[in-house]
Amino acid sequence: MAERKPPGYSYAWFISVALQRIHGVQPAALKARRAQLRIVDRAPRQAAPGPQFTQDLLAGLLKAK
Repeated sequence: MAERKPPGYSYAWFISVALQRIHGVQPAALKARRAQLRIVDRAPRQAAPGPQFTQDLLAGLLKAK
């Protein structure tokens, strides 16, 4: 409502209205949660370990046995 856009301008509008009416979730709380999720998505991802790491790990396990 604060954006003064007509109802149904995006699918997020329907979800926002449903949450607000069914569960009492306020738009400000929903906006804050979306901002938190955007931060998580932008976090740098670690590279997967290479084959050498796997071989070294297996060799260490076999030596321990």
